[in-house]
Amino acid sequence: MFERLTGLGIDADTVAALALIPLVEVAWADGRMDEDERRAVLKGADASGISAGGSSFRMLESWLAEPPQPDMLTAWREFIRLVCRDLSVEAQLRLKAGIVGQARAVAEAAGGLLGFGSVSRQEERALASLERAFDD
Repeated sequence: MFERLTGLGIDADTVAALALIPLVEVAWADGRMDEDERRAVLKGADASGISAGGSSFRMLESWLAEPPQPDMLTAWREFIRLVCRDLSVEAQLRLKAGIVGQARAVAEAAGGLLGFGSVSRQEERALASLERAFDD
C-alpha cells in the first residue's frame, strides 16, 4: 500500500493531502472544477490544517488544476480501510460523516440557484462511492 502511495507522489511530507482526495474527486466528478468548487476544496484544506506553501498544499494545487490520477482514489480507499481497521465503530461513523459531509459541501457549492440545491448525477455517484469505501 505504501509503495502505491509513493508511486503516486505521496510521501511523509504530502500524506496530509491524501485526506482531500474525496473532495477533489467530487469536484472533478463532472469533468470540470468550477471556482465555487475550488473554493470549497480550499476551505476543506484549511479545515484540515493544510496551509499554503507546504508540500501538501502544492500537491493539492496540482489536483485543482488537473484531476489526480485515477489510482489516487484507489490508494485513498486502501488508506481509509487501514485507518478504519483501528477505529471503533462510532469513530468510523464520525470519520465517514465528516469526510462525506465535506465532499457533499463541495458538490453543493456549484449547484442550483445561488449555489443551493443541485448536485449533479456524477457528483451523487462520486458521493455514493465515497460512502461505500467505508463499508468495504
